[in-house]
Amino acid sequence: MDRRKFISTTVKGSALMLAATSGLTAFANEQTVSMPQFIVSSNNGTITEEFRSIKNGWTPSLWGNDYTMSFRPREALVEFLNKCKKHKIRVGLSSWFLQHGTGQNAIFMEEDGLYRAWDETLAFLDSRHLLDDILYVDVLNEYPNNHGYNFAALDYHVWFHHKGGIPGLDDLASVNQGNIDYRMTMKNLQSYWTENKKALTEWMNGKMKDISQTAQKRGIVCGNTEGWGPIFWFDHPELDWSWVKESAETCIDLLQAYPNYKFICTSNFTHPHFKGLWADVKWHKNITNKINVI
Repeated sequence: MDRRKFISTTVKGSALMLAATSGLTAFANEQTVSMPQFIVSSNNGTITEEFRSIKNGWTPSLWGNDYTMSFRPREALVEFLNKCKKHKIRVGLSSWFLQHGTGQNAIFMEEDGLYRAWDETLAFLDSRHLLDDILYVDVLNEYPNNHGYNFAALDYHVWFHHKGGIPGLDDLASVNQGNIDYRMTMKNLQSYWTENKKALTEWMNGKMKDISQTAQKRGIVCGNTEGWGPIFWFDHPELDWSWVKESAETCIDLLQAYPNYKFICTSNFTHPHFKGLWADVKWHKNITNKINVI
C-alpha cells in the first residue's frame, strides 16, 4: 500500500478512507483505536516509548484502566497488529483524543497537527510492513455527519440509548456508586426492555434504513463501529451484561435486511477492561458468525 496516497486520500480528501470498498464484504474484524497522539513525535522530534497514566480515586473507569499504570503504545500497537496478521484479521484504525492522564494532546493544537500525527503513525506501521492488512483509517472519530466532504464510507454510530426514555441509562454515565442502587437499575431496565422491545426494535430498524438509504444515494457503503444498547456500561456486582448482549443480537438480526452495511461492531464494550463481556468467548464467536453471513 502506498502510504503517501493513503494519508492524502484519508486526511485531505474525505476524512474516512475505506480500502477496496467495492469488493468489501461484511466483516466483524477489529477496529482498534490507535491514538496517534501517542505514536507521533513531539514538535522537537522526540519519540516517547512509554507513558504513565494516572488514575485518581477508586471510581470505575468507563473508558480506560481502573489503576494507575504505564503503557508502551508503539510496542503494543505493533504486537497487536502482528497478532491480527497471524490470525488473518484485518483492521480499521480509529482515533480518540483522550489524554489518559498524560497531557499528550498538544499535537492537535499544531497547524496540520492531525495530519502529522496520522502521517507519522502510518509511516511507523509502514516501516514494520503492517499496512497491508489495514482496511481503513478513521481519521477523526465521530466526525460530524454534516461536514460537506465526500466520504468513501458512512460510519454512523447508533444505540438504543439514543431513543431516550430507557430508565437508568443516563445514571450509568456518572458512575456514582454511592447514590445509585444498581439492582433497581437492572430491574427497571429489563422490565422496560421486555415491555417496549417491539417499539424500540422498530425505531432501530428505522435508523438503520435511513443510514442504508443515505449511503446508497451517495454510492458508498455504510456500517457502525460503535453500538448497540447502552452508551455507558461497566462491570459491577449488581449489573450484568445480558441486555448489552441481547441488544447487539437484535441489531445484528435487523442488519440482515441491509446488505450495504459492510463493517459492523459486535458491541461497544469489547475491550479487555470490560471483563464480564470480554470473557464470554462463546458469545463473541456466535455473534461474529452472524455478522459474517450478512
